[in-house]
Parts: sequence; structure tokens; C-alpha cells
Amino acid sequence: MQDTGRATNATFFNIDARLSPEDLSRLTGVALSTLSNWRSTNQGPVYFRFGRKVWYHRADVEEWMI
Repeated sequence: MQDTGRATNATFFNIDARLSPEDLSRLTGVALSTLSNWRSTNQGPVYFRFGRKVWYHRADVEEWMI
């Protein structure tokens, strides 16, 4: 089976299971510009794009914070 790149994980569709960069910034106190820089240099928590929007899975953020 070929990977279509589409999310099949039920947590993707659960709005409570993902965070926007604004949500993550409020949660951690890290500036939005810092999060943007981290994304461009492959640092910080794992993120994904859905269209033009950037999202973080809450579980990935929690793992990154440990």
C-alpha cells in the first residue's frame, strides 16, 4: 500500500490533541518567533502542516517537555 501522506491517526482529528503555535507559546512561554526559528532548524517539538497551518500533537509536546 502506498503512503498518501494523509493522516489516519484518530488523534489528528481530535482538536484537543493538537496545539497551534499560539497555543504552544502560551503553554510554554516560548515566543512565536522562537518556535518559527526552531521549525526552520529542526529543533523543538515535532510539528506537522495541514495545508498552510502548523500544528503540534499534544503527545509530542509533552514528550519534548520531559
